[in-house]
Amino acid sequence: MLRVIKVEPPGGGRERHVGPFITGFEGEADASLAFWVHNTSKKSVVLDLDLPGAQETARKLALSADIVLEDYPVGYLSARGLGYEQLRSQKPSLVSTSVTGFGQTGPHAAGHMPTSSARRWAGL
Repeated sequence: MLRVIKVEPPGGGRERHVGPFITGFEGEADASLAFWVHNTSKKSVVLDLDLPGAQETARKLALSADIVLEDYPVGYLSARGLGYEQLRSQKPSLVSTSVTGFGQTGPHAAGHMPTSSARRWAGL
């Protein structure tokens, strides 16, 4: 059975703040319909990855998983001891995928990929 655990920062991930919202509940973390469309059946865990205790909790979660999917900026997790190479050294069978706007290397790797940029780069 597949179990998905979504790690979110305090206050919720950025997608929780994207409309449309349930009428009358605008601004509440659980009111984003866009969030629920993409996160149904996921368990959510709040962790401030800048805190050592939360980093250890995230490491334990990752090492208990078969697959880790992350969308943080390039180098964010590695700087916190949670990068692929760091986790893989403890669990060689771990599969990891990183979703970034411009890849892990190259001249634009550190760039942010907002929707408008994605459309422009795709020629839309």
